Amino acid sequence: MAFSFPGPTQAEAQIGPASLRASRLFGFPVNEPVADGLVAPTREVSQDGELTCLTVTVPTRTGYTLGALGEDRVRFGEGLWVNGYDYVSSQHWSQVANHLQRAAPYDLDSAVSVDVDLSAGEDRVVRFVLAWYSPLWKGEKTNVYSRMYTDKWSDSRDAAQTLGRNHAAMLKRTIAWQEVIYGEEALPDYLRDSLINIFHLITKTGYWAMARPPIPDWCRRDEGLFGMNESPRECTQMECIPCSFYGSIPLVYFFPDLARSTLRGYKGYQYPDGGPPWIFGGITAAEVDGGVATDPCDMATPSPGYQSTMNGPAYIDMFDRYWQRTGDDSLLKDFYESLKKAVVYTVNLRPGPEGLISVPAGDRNPTQPHGTPGLLLEWFESNPWFGMTPHVGGVHLAMFRMVERLARSVGDAAFATQCREWIETGSKILESKLWAGNHYLAYREPEKNKRSDLGFAFQLDGEWMTRYHGLSGVFREDRVSVTLKTIEDTNVSLNRYGAANFAHPDGKPVKNVAYGTYGNFVPEIFILAATYIYNGRRDLGLRILKSCLEGIALTQGDLWTQPNVVSGDTGKRIYGSDYYQNMILWALPAALADHDLRQACASGSLVDRILQAGKGPALV
Repeated sequence: MAFSFPGPTQAEAQIGPASLRASRLFGFPVNEPVADGLVAPTREVSQDGELTCLTVTVPTRTGYTLGALGEDRVRFGEGLWVNGYDYVSSQHWSQVANHLQRAAPYDLDSAVSVDVDLSAGEDRVVRFVLAWYSPLWKGEKTNVYSRMYTDKWSDSRDAAQTLGRNHAAMLKRTIAWQEVIYGEEALPDYLRDSLINIFHLITKTGYWAMARPPIPDWCRRDEGLFGMNESPRECTQMECIPCSFYGSIPLVYFFPDLARSTLRGYKGYQYPDGGPPWIFGGITAAEVDGGVATDPCDMATPSPGYQSTMNGPAYIDMFDRYWQRTGDDSLLKDFYESLKKAVVYTVNLRPGPEGLISVPAGDRNPTQPHGTPGLLLEWFESNPWFGMTPHVGGVHLAMFRMVERLARSVGDAAFATQCREWIETGSKILESKLWAGNHYLAYREPEKNKRSDLGFAFQLDGEWMTRYHGLSGVFREDRVSVTLKTIEDTNVSLNRYGAANFAHPDGKPVKNVAYGTYGNFVPEIFILAATYIYNGRRDLGLRILKSCLEGIALTQGDLWTQPNVVSGDTGKRIYGSDYYQNMILWALPAALADHDLRQACASGSLVDRILQAGKGPALV
């Protein structure tokens, strides 16, 4: 049996003709360049207990270890390739039973083979081990970051040895926590499977940097700075606050230390006017007037972004999730003034009572990309928004409810009262000026004669936010049920998968609309499903959820690429891959149990049982 691993290219390993200068920047010695600038890696075979392994390393300490556990007849050589009908490559594969070709001096690929003899009816398990180590990554200009795992492992062989010594216990623990989910009969089987699989986005998009410059000194050494990349292949930027609003729930549930680290980043990078950062670094910094795109993986070049009216609520919501999950009052005291500033900043974006439930006026918007007023003002991008909107209004009112509770918890009665007044004022305006009889207008700005009668499928997001956070709703209760029925008869009825983002009040499809006539925004579909479930429409909520997941998994096989926007008539991906936003799927078990976030994490809950099942002895 043979296992071949295509190691990093010379450029990926931060060496080679184009990156010798970068290697010196990292502060590590570089071999004299040879063979047109290539650098030869070191290759070392070693034995550690049951592990027989080959470690391949370059001068930047980037490398990997490839080996086998508990085997006597193990060989190593160059990587095995099949290049069409290439005779040499075919010969390499055909000879694995006898030998592996010796690796070329500058080749970073490798293979391992194990001799296996089987009698008739006999079976055996052969365990291969692979661990890689990439201690640094380069961000904007001279910014270099050290990965947090370098504080635990010294190189790839160290990590491989840890795996070799602990693989049985780790496998047992993994199966144990997965069995808790698979055994949760209150959840439909397709949801159980999806909840497990979607965890892959944490490691696929996550970056965890040590607390070293260029990260500022507010970063704690024991926490580092953790962030996730919005879409590593398409919209490459670190964090992006609405993405974490959608996608941080599994972190809060299962890795609260990582969630706390990210929150410190938003607090540390907050602007003097109270505006939270939009990103820690990345390409959409260029969308802001005078802004310039920064490196897609940078974590120290924040930008205010363009969704100004939604950044504050996202920051508040993410903090309240953490606080509801942990009850950490000391962190609340540390963050309170920052949270309060974010609320005041949001309110001041559009002065006046109507501003409480509105997008900023055009002249207050920090950017006007593509020359379209009102574009990109809120989470649902690529659609113009003007004046008062139920979506923004409901999210703002939910923010006020959360901060009212936070203010009372720290003894700030005056600001709690102020939040209560904003809620009462904003609610009256929303209900009197946006209600259209069986749904809320998409937006309305009387001063500029701007009005949209379209039904927006996700207009009740603020209602879900309050229910999930254990607070009173923000829309009139009788109108919530009517609105949900209208969305069912229009947006949901239009789509085979999920729900159409927009629909005419009579149920006809909308042409020339953002993301297409039948487009649906995947993380918002999950919120919509949860909203139906919380409001007594369990069967419909599950039908919407199932259809969306089927569209992702079956029509295009996108389960492992997790699209952002899907066409609801065909299930085909419109945009996005590897979107960690979709991890908001983890809000569904709470809705199905009619629990808020605090109850969802309580002793004996699904989250608690998963954590307990996954515990085990410390790694050796």
